[in-house]
Amino acid sequence: MNRWDTGGQAPYGRFARDLQPLERLQLSRAVFGSVVAVAERLSGSSTSGWGSYLLGDLGAVEARELHLSLLRVCGMLVDEVEAWMASAAACAVDHTADLGHLVSVTGVEHADVHRNWNDRRDRDQACALVISQPWPNPDPQGAPTDSHYEQDRGWWRIGLAARRSARYAVVVVDHVIRRVYELDPDGWDSDTTGIRWRFRATGAAALSEARVDAAVEQGLLPARLGDSLPAQLDTGCVPWHFLSAATRGLDSTVWKPDPDRSELDARRDRPRSER
Repeated sequence: MNRWDTGGQAPYGRFARDLQPLERLQLSRAVFGSVVAVAERLSGSSTSGWGSYLLGDLGAVEARELHLSLLRVCGMLVDEVEAWMASAAACAVDHTADLGHLVSVTGVEHADVHRNWNDRRDRDQACALVISQPWPNPDPQGAPTDSHYEQDRGWWRIGLAARRSARYAVVVVDHVIRRVYELDPDGWDSDTTGIRWRFRATGAAALSEARVDAAVEQGLLPARLGDSLPAQLDTGCVPWHFLSAATRGLDSTVWKPDPDRSELDARRDRPRSER
């Protein structure tokens, strides 16, 4: 069955529908235009490089470099879209969506949705918040500062369930965990709309590496500072559910640290069907 074939039934919930043909065309053109613009810069061609190619004005070498750059950007976009989908699924579940909703709007098989975006919320699950900050960071390699804290703490669109259950906030910059905060459970403040929220961290500062390592050893966190995490690149905040310490027992391999990002790079090199 085609992944988008719903057997003639309306698959979506009350607030979602399929894209109309014109909307799909507009989306495709908008994405393609952005991808081509980046590819032109990577290949060193002019801003009209794609137009020149269509007119047959590019030489073989220039055309090759343009298309290789286009391929490179598309590959990076695939990983970014996967991160967006994971973030959207987590936020949808945090706002009462269930597994069936995720299946219906994505066309992905039930088993794959369950494996990739597990929506179980029981006593065997622990929760942290993943905050993706835009890169470049003013000081991505340096020690956390007060300005980092004020930027990291909000304001975020985050549901009640995540605010109640999250114990830590993990800040990711360019797919690498840079800072971790221990959250004050009573320290959530809303903005004037009541939609966006800001957390307060214990000690109003990021945890030291030693304290993060201790939390990992206790099974309270599944990742350390410097580990890679393929979160979305743009600013966002989503719940991250993982097996709790009680469920993990002696197994500390729920999430494999990857300081040198070799596993992430290897994953990108594998065909999508094998990921």
